Parts: sequence; structure tokens; C-alpha cells
Amino acid sequence: MKKFWIGILLSLFLALAFLGGCSKGGTAEKAQVPELRIRFSKGTCHTPMQVALQKGEAFKDWGVYFKPVVPNERYELIKGEKKVADLVIVPDTGVEGAINLMAQGQLDVALTAIIAYMTGIDRGVPMKIISPLNCCGFALALQEDSQINNWQEFLDLVRRSSEPVKIGACRNWTPTLAFDIIFKQNGLKTTWDPNDRGANILWVDLKSGTNFIPALASKQVLGFVSSQPEPQKAEADGVGKVVAQIQDVVPREEWPSFPCCVIGATDMAIRDKKEALTAFLELWHKTTQWCKQNPEEYNAIVAQWTGLPLEIARKADETVIYQDKPDAAWLKGAGNYLDALNREGVLTGKLKGKKLDEVKGELFDFSMLPKK
Repeated sequence: MKKFWIGILLSLFLALAFLGGCSKGGTAEKAQVPELRIRFSKGTCHTPMQVALQKGEAFKDWGVYFKPVVPNERYELIKGEKKVADLVIVPDTGVEGAINLMAQGQLDVALTAIIAYMTGIDRGVPMKIISPLNCCGFALALQEDSQINNWQEFLDLVRRSSEPVKIGACRNWTPTLAFDIIFKQNGLKTTWDPNDRGANILWVDLKSGTNFIPALASKQVLGFVSSQPEPQKAEADGVGKVVAQIQDVVPREEWPSFPCCVIGATDMAIRDKKEALTAFLELWHKTTQWCKQNPEEYNAIVAQWTGLPLEIARKADETVIYQDKPDAAWLKGAGNYLDALNREGVLTGKLKGKKLDEVKGELFDFSMLPKK
């Protein structure tokens, strides 16, 4: 009888140990699925992100897709039959806000301006650009009732003006830097200082793209430079007109490409969440291809998401080129930005005085891009 009870107790002990092991294993397995916190903004350039979220399991045949948990807030990132990340959408706090959140460890991935990454990395924020996102899409829009209708007329107006011409922009935005370079290449002096009466162009910091059209309508500025969709929206609202697209006003041998936004991640995310980042980049680039192959449905999503009229959404998208690899043209454009930031004395840290070839390791980690 004693042996019988010993056997029973031993069996119970083994069963509990087995169940405990399963429970711990399950907990450990769950803990291995990382949380991927991502930020993007509501604009034409970032619409493929909204497409991937909105289409969700319709993209399941690709072998990588988002499964909604709480729409617009939380998703599961699925690769094959495996969940590789719990995706958390972080509210947009602007370009600088995104970089600050990454510096604080509160954000893993951000879709934002390439020069914001350059200036952030320069000052020591531990992050890298992990993929190109898009190119071009920059435009100069002026007041609707302006007599200026093209780029040359604009240059002539600025040159003969007795005072600086006010152009709205946002600091640390790629379109601002790109047009600043081009203005200077055309012999114009630019400034952010309202007391500099010797300048041709006075940049007015409007802080956010949401302020561009009101500033134009109130005649606070003669015009503004921006990526899409603000220039096309100014036309749709009847307060502005596009007089120049950036790719049409510069020699292509000097500027074969105009990188705009990029995808970047913190060094910690690259180290600890590489599988999730690799799956995310695969889904992103497959989605951009789908957008170009399905323009009608894509533009309908753009219009619904951004609130733009469908025709304006289509026009805005015509100037945006999604980029899936850092080719020679893209790298030359990135190098042009780095050189300009150094000429302006913006870079004071690890990128100061450097050429792109010297700091590729500081700026980029393209190891997670889809292999073709």
C-alpha cells in the first residue's frame, strides 16, 4: 500500500512538473514575440503603410501581412504561419518628435525625412536608416492670385524684389533643404533671420504642413515648399498653384534622385528585432509594388485616408517614386544632402565635415532589405 501511494504521489509530481514546464514554455514563447512600435504620418508618401494595414489579411498570399487586433492601433505582423511581432501604431508627433521618441527608446521604427535621420545620428541618437522609401514629390506652390506661373518667372521676381520674398517651410524637412540648395545654385541668398534684409528668400518656419495652406490663404507667405499632398491640396482649395516641381528645375546629372522619406530603426531594434524588421520591410516593398500596379484602388485609399478629392490624390501621387533599394542615384542624392548640411554648419557631431562614403556605416544598415 505504501508503494502504491508513493507511486501516485510521484505520478502527480511528474504531471505537475510537465504542466509547469508547458506553461513556462508557452510564456517564454509568447515573450519571444517582440513589440514593434512604429510611427508614420498621414500623407501621400506614407500611404502604402495605410494600404498594408487596411488590406490586412487580403495580402496573406504574399506570405507576410498584418492581422488587425485593434484597427489603427495594434496589429500582428505575420510571416508565413508565424507571428513575428506585435505592431503598435504610435501617434504622429512630427519629424522632430519621431526622432526624440527614438532617442528616448519609446519608438522602434519611423517613416520620416532622411535629413532628420542625418541630424539625429549626427548628435548621437542610436539609430540607422534601414531602407529608402520614396523620392521626388517636392513642389513650390504660390498664392493663387500671384502673377507668377513658372519657375523662371519666380526667379525673376525674387531677383528684382527690393525685400526678401517670404516662403513657408518647415525646418529639418527634406523639401526645404532641397529647395534651399537649388535657390543657392541659382545665385539667391536665403535666410531664416527676418532681420536679414540682404537676403533674397526669407524662410518662414510654419512648423507643420497643416499650416501651409492657411499661411498661403492669409498671405503670410508668398508661397511654400513641401512634399505632396499639400501643393496639390492648395490648388484643390483654390488658394494656391504649383509653379515648380523639383525634378524639373535642376540638371539631372547633378541631382539624379531626390530622396525624401526613409525608413529607420533604433540600434536596439536592429539588434533585438531583426526578424520582425526584415518581415516588415518585405511587406512594405511588396505593398509599394501593389500600389503602382493597382492605381485606381490605391488612389481611392489615398483619397479616403487623407481627405483629398480623388483627382487631387491621383495628381499628388504622380510625382512620388517609391524606392526599394539604395541605388547609385539615390546615394548621390543622399550625399548631396549631407554635403549641404555640412556647408550650412548644421552638423556638429559625428557627421561633421564627412562625405557620405566615410559615414555609410554610421548612417545605413541595409542588411534587412528583401533579397532579389
